Amino acid sequence: MLLNMYLGTTAISWAIAFTFAVTCNKKLEKKGYKFVEKKSILENITSFIPVVFKGSIPICNFISAITLLCMWDMFYECLEEGMLANGEIYMPTEETTSSEEMSSPKEETNIYTENIENINLEKKYDEMTLEEKLAYLERERKRLNSLSRAIVQSIEDDSKDKEQQGPVLRKIMNQKEK
Repeated sequence: MLLNMYLGTTAISWAIAFTFAVTCNKKLEKKGYKFVEKKSILENITSFIPVVFKGSIPICNFISAITLLCMWDMFYECLEEGMLANGEIYMPTEETTSSEEMSSPKEETNIYTENIENINLEKKYDEMTLEEKLAYLERERKRLNSLSRAIVQSIEDDSKDKEQQGPVLRKIMNQKEK
């Protein structure tokens, strides 16, 4: 009888947790968030094992399921804030492009340099009207922002690759760099 109660409460709590996870994912996608998937299969498994054990504790799983049902919205807001803070999700903007669409910073510099040279050939900065100066400075600001984003992204990608290498491979790679 106790085994049946345990299996029943465990199944109910897992069903509630699974429903919550699916609902949150759909709600985040509906808001326009994009997920950043950079975890390996091994990392996903190792992060899932503690969840399985915690969800299988007899009384804890039932209490957590009831708590989840009672405070659904609060848990969702905490989850959203936590995922944003950890960089697991992001809100794409019109200026943001995917890394596949981005050209290298050197190519962007060449493109913008050609545009700047064309502008400078037409008029010098001192000869421009106020509106032309504002437009020119706005274009420069956007160009510099995109260049800095590309540089920061490449640095972050390099550091994430080193973090995911593991201690042995990281030690070998560091020795090669020296």
